[in-house]
Amino acid sequence: MADRIVTDIFSLIAGGRIEILGFGSVENRQYIGHTGRNPNTGQEVIVNYKKNPFFKTGNILKEWIMGTSR
Repeated sequence: MADRIVTDIFSLIAGGRIEILGFGSVENRQYIGHTGRNPNTGQEVIVNYKKNPFFKTGNILKEWIMGTSR
């Protein structure tokens, strides 16, 4: 079991996707760089590209949270 977890984490780091049936999936999403604005000063700032994990809930988890079941 531990080897599967380690393999999944390395897969996610390499740009892959982890899916747990009924629970959800996690993947890294890349966001392009852009020019943003500092809300306190109004000064323009350059925001570099970034990778953030994105979690999408599975149907079973979503139904459980909403209080409905199959």
